[in-house]
Amino acid sequence: MFKLCEILSKSSAIALYFALCSATSAIAVEIFPLDPIDSEAIDTLEEDPLAELTSVRQLSDVEPTDWAYDALQSLIERYGAIAGYPNLTFRGDRVLSRYEFAAALNTLTGRIEELIAKTTSDLALREDIEILKRLQTEFAEELAVVGTQVDALESRVTQLEENTFSTTTKLSVQAFFHISGITATGDITAEGTSVPVDGFSTFRLAARDPVTNQPVTETVTDSPEITLGEATLIFFNTSFTGRDLLSLNLFQANTDPPSFAFHSANFPSAGFHLTETNPIFPLVGSVGILEAFYQFPIGDSVNVVIGPAVRADRYFDTIPYTNYVSGAGMLSSLFSPLFVDVTRLTGAVVNWKISPQWELHASYRVDRNEASQEGFFDALGKFANLTFQLNYSPSNNATIRFGYDRALIQGVDPGSGLATRLSNNFIGAADDGFGGELQDTFSHNFLINFDWQLSDRFVLFGRYSYSTYHLTPRTPGRSEGDVEAQSFQLGMAFPDLWKEGALLTVDAVIPFNILSGRDFVVSGNGDGGTQINLSANYFFPINDNVSVMPTIFGVFNTNNFNSNPFVYGGFLRTQFLF
Repeated sequence: MFKLCEILSKSSAIALYFALCSATSAIAVEIFPLDPIDSEAIDTLEEDPLAELTSVRQLSDVEPTDWAYDALQSLIERYGAIAGYPNLTFRGDRVLSRYEFAAALNTLTGRIEELIAKTTSDLALREDIEILKRLQTEFAEELAVVGTQVDALESRVTQLEENTFSTTTKLSVQAFFHISGITATGDITAEGTSVPVDGFSTFRLAARDPVTNQPVTETVTDSPEITLGEATLIFFNTSFTGRDLLSLNLFQANTDPPSFAFHSANFPSAGFHLTETNPIFPLVGSVGILEAFYQFPIGDSVNVVIGPAVRADRYFDTIPYTNYVSGAGMLSSLFSPLFVDVTRLTGAVVNWKISPQWELHASYRVDRNEASQEGFFDALGKFANLTFQLNYSPSNNATIRFGYDRALIQGVDPGSGLATRLSNNFIGAADDGFGGELQDTFSHNFLINFDWQLSDRFVLFGRYSYSTYHLTPRTPGRSEGDVEAQSFQLGMAFPDLWKEGALLTVDAVIPFNILSGRDFVVSGNGDGGTQINLSANYFFPINDNVSVMPTIFGVFNTNNFNSNPFVYGGFLRTQFLF
């Protein structure tokens, strides 16, 4: 007979260990879809160590009128072991399963053994010992089951301890391997002039012809070669309380998207995926910090995120069917190219769950380089990006989001000859209309997006964004002006298509449509045309750790040139989660 007092102490440690693991795992899963440990199974074991023993549950119950019930209740109350089993108090006339009864009997046995070991006095009456022996004989099978299950739990805990990265930190890795290609049905016109940049076969800067004052263009006559590439994300997620999260995420990619050969300057809007290039530009091919933040709750409805690298696309302009893991394929499909500035990282985000139907998100962020060079609070004074988003869910199947963002648009250094980027994401470049630099200014960006699940297998989603920029030349005497632009997306999603967990998304995107102020736009203007991206992406999970994602796409009026021919291509990604 094993001693239950030892088992109880071990069980408490087991429960605490599982609680910590489950809490940390739950936080990591909420933000990144990585969960190598079956937290649901662990939670079940924590609540009921014998949950899988259906044969024990089917044994005949112990009625309150049975002699054994009265005998055990009397002994438990006499020897102070009344709360030995968490689901058992022996109060009232509740009918017990035999394994619950055996657990209580084990507690009592351990208690009596403990008393006998501590003293030589006659604390245990001889008649009580006889009753205890009789009970042990009758419930020998159930006692053996209890012991087996505790041994099994100890074995599983030992295995977890030996293979777990940390009891507080969860290490997850997401690796992508992909093959991609793009081709055009004729020659492509792209705005900008090619310059050598380490890690890119093609990189263009916006410029004006000094004679005609028109944007400089290049003609691409050959389609780029098919490329192979990889990207790796490493996540370190730590929880100290079960409700907080300290996250450090590293990113590495060594790819040069072939579609860059066709893109205008600061207009890489079609034909490649987020994991095909390193977002920690200009750190190409090496490892850099993608995210570093601490998230903690304030009460039950508010949580705060603060850190030197906080990606706004986690919290703003999110649609469940346009994410880089399983959602829409091209970069222009993931989020609006006009609304969220993913280069502004240092700062804080506040998320408030007002009610089941309403959520409010607010953030203030500055450029990480500014914060490190000028000091965080000095950089804050520039009032770089102030963002708000209000989410409304009229039902469990639909959500609509309204957003506003006020963003600092930084003019370039005088004499550099570079144009100011209209969006720090990847869309458009402007000057004073004559090749001159612009002063710092602000853009006002508005967003509405939605997703609506019409059935278990069909979802509609879309977004619209509008931005306005007031531009002030550095050169005295040149006129100020405004640029207005918009972006559209409309798509369909088909969850669980052909397999549970699979997702097919089909969408159409207008990434950058200029409404006014074309004279200031030196890249992204084209010949007045409107680029349209079409894509279809299918996420197919082979198992919990491996998925494949084929994507096909087509582009009309590339670079906003009506004269540009049709462009098409695709890429095949394989994703590993562990």
